[in-house]
Amino acid sequence: MLTTGMLRSPDKLLVLMKQQINNIITADSKSTSKFTEIFDWIANKNEKITVSQHPAAVRAFYLQCS
Repeated sequence: MLTTGMLRSPDKLLVLMKQQINNIITADSKSTSKFTEIFDWIANKNEKITVSQHPAAVRAFYLQCS
């Protein structure tokens, strides 16, 4: 985040980071399955609760818990 804050336009960097993450995740079908399982669990947990925090913060909390 420090790097993106220092750039005039961090869009390219963030797009490249996202592409690399997608490549890593999709490279191994076992990993993809595990990630899908974790993200589905997080989505289900997020739907079942009502909190004042931003939904991304709640998802980050559950991702940390997994």
